[in-house]
Amino acid sequence: MDKLLVIEDSQSFSAILCSEIESTYAIKTVPAYSHEEAENILRSNKGEFFLATIDLNLPDASGCQAVDLVLGYDVPGIVFTSELNEELRLTLLNKGVSDYVLKQGAYNIDYLIRIVGRLWRNRSLKVLVVSSDEAEGRWYKDNLSTQQVQVQCVDSPEQALLAIRDNINIYVVVVDYNVLGTSAYRLVSNIRNDFVDRDIRVIGVSSEDSSSSVHFLKSGADDFLRRPFPPEELFCLVNRNLDYLEHLQEFKRLSEQKQKLLGMVAHDVRGPVGNIVTAAKWLADKDVPAERQSEFIDLIARSGVDVLELLNSLLDMTAISSGKVKLNCQKIPLAPLIRDRLTFLGIAAKAKDIEISTFLKSDVEAYVDSKRFSQVIDNLVSNALKFSSRGGHILVELCHSDGWSKLVVKDSGKGIPKGEEQYLFSDFSRLSTKPTDGEISTGLGLSICKSIVDAHHGEVYVDQDYQNGAAFVVLVPVSNSSGYDNMGEGV
Repeated sequence: MDKLLVIEDSQSFSAILCSEIESTYAIKTVPAYSHEEAENILRSNKGEFFLATIDLNLPDASGCQAVDLVLGYDVPGIVFTSELNEELRLTLLNKGVSDYVLKQGAYNIDYLIRIVGRLWRNRSLKVLVVSSDEAEGRWYKDNLSTQQVQVQCVDSPEQALLAIRDNINIYVVVVDYNVLGTSAYRLVSNIRNDFVDRDIRVIGVSSEDSSSSVHFLKSGADDFLRRPFPPEELFCLVNRNLDYLEHLQEFKRLSEQKQKLLGMVAHDVRGPVGNIVTAAKWLADKDVPAERQSEFIDLIARSGVDVLELLNSLLDMTAISSGKVKLNCQKIPLAPLIRDRLTFLGIAAKAKDIEISTFLKSDVEAYVDSKRFSQVIDNLVSNALKFSSRGGHILVELCHSDGWSKLVVKDSGKGIPKGEEQYLFSDFSRLSTKPTDGEISTGLGLSICKSIVDAHHGEVYVDQDYQNGAAFVVLVPVSNSSGYDNMGEGV
């Protein structure tokens, strides 16, 4: 149920709105240009729409007819109108619309797109209301339900703490002083003390004098509402706090990723740099025999290659994450490109006495950026070399597959440990299986592969039926049938 119904009589404006929403979120939009068309769509697609945007002035309807139509099918609605007075505002709120937005400029369109996304994400989130007054609790539930959040009401601080403990999807707690008294402040403090590892936003509500807001905030509340307040103020405050939590969680994720990256770099660079320093000190000793000098020079060269590989992977990952890498796709035969890359990788294969054989159909073409697709080949074959034992075997296959060009890299290593497949293409992922000859594994190669293949509108995955090692499969389009812009597609 991820469809959005866009009721708008202007086809050009509707097209812009639908395009912006679909490009921003994974939401399918369905346009309707009249009341009759909207009714037919709703009738034939019952239960498929999580929300509708509603233009009040349609060719065959006026006033709130379209609102009544949408709400009558139990579909929440956002009114997008060019005019709004106090009477209409109250009418819309009484009918139970989720929001209303004025057609006044670019900001309002951006706001509409943001609130659509907010309501879409709200469906899995829960707001806890703590109020011992049954009528007040019902008012909160009726109004907050229009924001698509799940609403749970409890009438005591003890029940509130139990509810939070039992439900990890509670992200916002509304605490009403008017019916709880000073125990409301103690509840806020208990939430902060008992759930220090949870990201929970607390909103205090009171009609008392100004000190009640101070008591709430000093007890650990994040926001405050003073009675009386219009429903929209509650909506905005709850949604704003949910936005804040999303930003906070994303910041924490990036911070953890940064720390992990720094730890990984420190660990992986220490070894090669240590080798270089040690070898350089030995070379500085004039009494070192010539044959030993060659060994130390070789050690410096190999250690330098290891550090360079790590740095290149990190730079690639940074560029890919920032979206600065662009594709320059052309339709090319893949067999010559694969042979060229295997020639380059043959030195590493020879060093481990690993045989690389191929089965490449010469007529297979693909619409790819040859430079970026070379990285996919290099990463997959290098990965196979790292995890294959000396004297092992790697097979590289190229063929057609149901309208796609298919590349398969099979190795004779230990394979993917059971239960660890889900981590393969994540940033900095490292499985319990280790490289067979002490090679560095940055944990970025497969993530880079996936990012590049995704940008080509392709797919990369592990063949779980292969039992003699690991087999990675890449599918890329044969032509530009998808119609994406090959010069502007960011990786």
